Amino acid sequence: MTTLRNACARSPQPAIIRYARFSESQQPELYYRSILQLFMLYCCDVDLKSAAYATYELFYSSGTLKSADGLLHSVESVVDKKLCLFEKDAETLDSIHNSIDNQGVLEDAWCEMCHEQQLDRLECAELASSAQQADDEPLASIPDLAITPCYNTGIGVGGKKGHSEQGQLLLP
Repeated sequence: MTTLRNACARSPQPAIIRYARFSESQQPELYYRSILQLFMLYCCDVDLKSAAYATYELFYSSGTLKSADGLLHSVESVVDKKLCLFEKDAETLDSIHNSIDNQGVLEDAWCEMCHEQQLDRLECAELASSAQQADDEPLASIPDLAITPCYNTGIGVGGKKGHSEQGQLLLP
């Protein structure tokens, strides 16, 4: 049983959560935007990148954040700390995924004995290849990457409204 932060709940086992992953070299803006969305506290898209920075990569590498205790921390250190906390065995999973992409799935011995299974496997492979083509479509199908308007409503806690600085004090 895994106890979640502040002992608020428990999870019977660790889980793998998949999210859109982009290549840092091929799509740097999408890569840095996605890791900022995942591992940095923000209320709206304007919080992901200060207007003083031209790109998400520049904000990640040289930007600073003010924490609840008033200290300045680099965006890179905050994001990397949370990335290490939540992203476990990412390199191993990536290498497994790449080896399956390059070598394919090893054949099942059962398919040699039962030809119906072989036909099912081939149909599934065909469906997977058509799904892969659909994955290569534009990124408009990922709603979290769409730019959303920012509404300044404040944070409501116990019937009271405050600002994001006050809300950060409530977070661990």
